[in-house]
Amino acid sequence: MKVLEIKNFNDKAAIKQFHQVAIETYKDNSIWASASEQMFDSKLNQYSGSNYKILTPIVVFEDNNPVARAVAFLHKQAIDEVGEPQGWIGFFECVKDKEEYGIKVLRLCEKILSKNGVNSVIAPKVDNQLLGLLTKGFNLPHMVFTNYNPPYYLDIFQKSGYLKISNMLSFYFDRETTFPFYVKLPGFITREFNRQNLEKEISIIHVLQSKIFSGRYGYISRTLDDERQLIMSMLPIIDDDLIIIAENKKKEAVGILVCIPDIYQSEKRENINRVRIISIGAIHPLVNKGLGVLMSAHLMKNILKKEQYIFAEGSWIYKDNFPPRNLAKRFKAKQGREFNLLKKFL
Repeated sequence: MKVLEIKNFNDKAAIKQFHQVAIETYKDNSIWASASEQMFDSKLNQYSGSNYKILTPIVVFEDNNPVARAVAFLHKQAIDEVGEPQGWIGFFECVKDKEEYGIKVLRLCEKILSKNGVNSVIAPKVDNQLLGLLTKGFNLPHMVFTNYNPPYYLDIFQKSGYLKISNMLSFYFDRETTFPFYVKLPGFITREFNRQNLEKEISIIHVLQSKIFSGRYGYISRTLDDERQLIMSMLPIIDDDLIIIAENKKKEAVGILVCIPDIYQSEKRENINRVRIISIGAIHPLVNKGLGVLMSAHLMKNILKKEQYIFAEGSWIYKDNFPPRNLAKRFKAKQGREFNLLKKFL
């Protein structure tokens, strides 16, 4: 067995071997989106000067063939319930029937994290968006900014001592069951993203994301510069009509819904006919006051106007978070993929 710890991110041969594990794992799989590998390249490009204290890719070989891989992450702001540093392991892949090497690469990541004061590890996790192990819905599309994996990965993690801590659901909508839903909420209106006033929109999104999600376990707040970099990188793929902002009578932004086209389809030279809701929420005084319904109704109206879109996925919704689950049912959504976050104490 040979182990490669990638320290030089400009080493194209090493990066190619890292990618080769996924290529071999999914060579006969028509659902996995190869475009998802670009997320790893993006992380490497962001690493210089980033908030990651550790970002270490590891590849394990059998007879000079790369058969397992993972990345050890330590974000400067990532802490556990008692304020101790918490590590993440992401971009895990393992070729079928080579599970012992999958266990080995997890242990190598854990060793790196442990040496840096980490007492617990969350997996799979790369950031606020790219997280969770697929455990149900393997036949459904591999959507943008989500993981995909074979069913046997769960066994690898469990044999390595990882336990399920969070169950996350996705729901999907299609044209056969979804119809325009009109609703009014006194004192509030909704509007679409306006790229003509880009800097103001970036600031609004940053403030809303911070107010809505800060304080949630595991959520890492982005700086304004991080937010700007993310939005600017996504600007070529953003459909303005799919980002909905809720405002009060004073024109103050109080809620946001972010939905993006599934750009993973373009790698397969397919027409993009799917969209994914990646974020929805309202500021805390207005949680569960109807803003979710208001924004969702606006979004669904816009999606249904665009004939190219035939499938929409909404995620993540934690299994015990009933208000958004009830909202999905209101729009006649079907339960789709299911993901689990796993945790291990070192």
